[in-house]
Amino acid sequence: MIFMNQTDNLIFRYLDNEMNEKERRRFEQRLEKEPALRKEVEFQLGVRNALIEEDIVELRDKLQGITSGRSSPSQHKDKRKIYLSVAAIIIALISVGSWFYFMVVSQEPAELYQKYYTPYENVYSVRSAEEEREDNALLEKAFTAYDEESWQEADRYFKLFLENNSNHAAANFYGGIVKLERGNHMEAMELLQRVVDENNNLFTEQSYWYLALTSLRIGDTEEAKSHLTRIVDNEMFHSTDAREILKSLRYRSILDK
Repeated sequence: MIFMNQTDNLIFRYLDNEMNEKERRRFEQRLEKEPALRKEVEFQLGVRNALIEEDIVELRDKLQGITSGRSSPSQHKDKRKIYLSVAAIIIALISVGSWFYFMVVSQEPAELYQKYYTPYENVYSVRSAEEEREDNALLEKAFTAYDEESWQEADRYFKLFLENNSNHAAANFYGGIVKLERGNHMEAMELLQRVVDENNNLFTEQSYWYLALTSLRIGDTEEAKSHLTRIVDNEMFHSTDAREILKSLRYRSILDK
C-alpha cells in the first residue's frame, strides 16, 4: 500500500481540480513562494505526460505490427494476444487521463472556445411575454431571424429593439449570442454583461458561461477563469464543462512557465 503525505495529497487534488476556490488560491500562493513545491508539481505533470506518451508510442507500435504484412495461420494466436494487449493499453490511457494529452496539451484557449461553444437554443416566447409592448414586432422579427440563423438580420432587429429597452434580459442575452455568431466578441460581452449585472433572471447563469467562453476566444484567460470559477463554485449550468476547462488552463499555465 502506498501512503501519500499531506503535500502529495494537495498536489494531486490541485492537478485534479478538486480544490475549492479558497484552497486553490492558498495553494497557488504557496507555488509562488516555494520553489521546491513548484518543482514537485511540474514533476508530477511531467510524469503524467510521460506515462501517456509512452503508452501512445507502445500502442502505435503494436497497431503497426498488427496491420503490417500478411499473417500466417500460426500467427493468429499471437495476434489475438496483441489485440488484448492493445485493449489493455487503451484502458490504461483512459485511467491515467488520456484527455490530458489530446485535450489539454494540444489546445489553446481559442481552441477551447471552438470546442465548447454552440449558440443557445431559443427558449423565449415573445407573444406570451411581450404582447403589450409597442415594439413587440421588432422583438418577434429578431427571434424569427435567430431561429432561422439569419444572424445579420437578427442583429439588426435586436439592436433596434435594445435602443429603447436596454435592460431587457432576453434581448441582451440572445443579442449577445448573435454578436458571437458574427464574430463581434467585444460587443457580445457588453450585452452579456448587462444580463449578469441585472442578475436574478432566466439568463444569468448562461450569460456567465458565454462570457467565460468569449474571454477564452479573445485570449483573456484570467477573466475566463474568474467566470468559470464562479460557475463551478455556485454549481451553475455547465459546471462540469467549466471544471474541465479550468483544469486545462491550469495544466497549460504550469507547463508554459
